[in-house]
Amino acid sequence: RLDGNWGLPEQVNNIFWNANGVPSPGSFSLHFRVIDGELEAPGGTTGQFLGDFWGLAWAFENYDGDFLDAHDLPKGNLYKLINDSRDAIQQLRYQAPDAVTNGADFYNIENNLRYTQSDAWLLTYVNYEKWYHYHALCQALQHYDYWADANKNAAWYFEPIYTAANNYLGRMWTLPFDHDATWGPT
Repeated sequence: RLDGNWGLPEQVNNIFWNANGVPSPGSFSLHFRVIDGELEAPGGTTGQFLGDFWGLAWAFENYDGDFLDAHDLPKGNLYKLINDSRDAIQQLRYQAPDAVTNGADFYNIENNLRYTQSDAWLLTYVNYEKWYHYHALCQALQHYDYWADANKNAAWYFEPIYTAANNYLGRMWTLPFDHDATWGPT
């Protein structure tokens, strides 16, 4: 905790989320080597910094159209939330062919998803089965690095359920991102 963790919490958490019905990026660890000299591990007091081994790395799947395909999700708008940004188009990672193109789905959730809304409104615009799976795992993993007005550390996927009742905006799911500060006191 609070030390270099090379993406280990995210990798473990993504396994849990994917196994429990919350699509989450696939990932893997690797060590990076560049052969640039005769010696694999030169001697001397700084030899460990001059050899072939350039460190541990972590690669993960981006939120985009390929993510939707890999997780067998229907093509719906997908936004990767950016800390302190309220610009839907800047956060858009996949534009679905039949979805709104002006960010109206994003802005509807951003501006109107409140506890004061009626049950009918909430059920129209949010997939609560997915909401509960996501938030139950947030509690289990101790992922608390998100809050309603921060607009960060998540992605919003809009399930393509387009009807006149929901103004053709789809239903929102929350997907995990940047959950390295988990598994401990926060």
